[in-house]
Amino acid sequence: MFKKLLVAYDDSAGGKRAFSAAIELAKKCGGELLLLSVIEGLAQSAGDSMAGVDATLEHAQRHFQLAQQGAIARAEQEGIKVTQHIVPGEVVETVVRLAAQENADTIVLGGFGHSTILRRVAGGKGSLISVHAHCTVIIVR
Repeated sequence: MFKKLLVAYDDSAGGKRAFSAAIELAKKCGGELLLLSVIEGLAQSAGDSMAGVDATLEHAQRHFQLAQQGAIARAEQEGIKVTQHIVPGEVVETVVRLAAQENADTIVLGGFGHSTILRRVAGGKGSLISVHAHCTVIIVR
């Protein structure tokens, strides 16, 4: 256990706490991290055009790449392998699906984050992830 940890990450306070906890678990257990940022609500935020969807997706990908850079550097300084994932979709489905595809043995979520994603994850979505995931789910507060 704690050999392959998927961390739902959006650079919020809750996401940073979850990432810190995942680093500690990975260090103690010789694990690696899957760093996942989910791009939610593309259709709603982009309007009616495909150009709007493409522009919104591109903007969100750049945002999450920048947000993940510092986290990845921190983990690598600790000697932890990190694989980066930035995926459009719905949070619960995306987290559960990627954890299964990558054979993660643990999912680490931030609780009480200030962003939309982590607020949703810390509430009902965190519970849904724990019900549907094939592995252990940790919500860090």
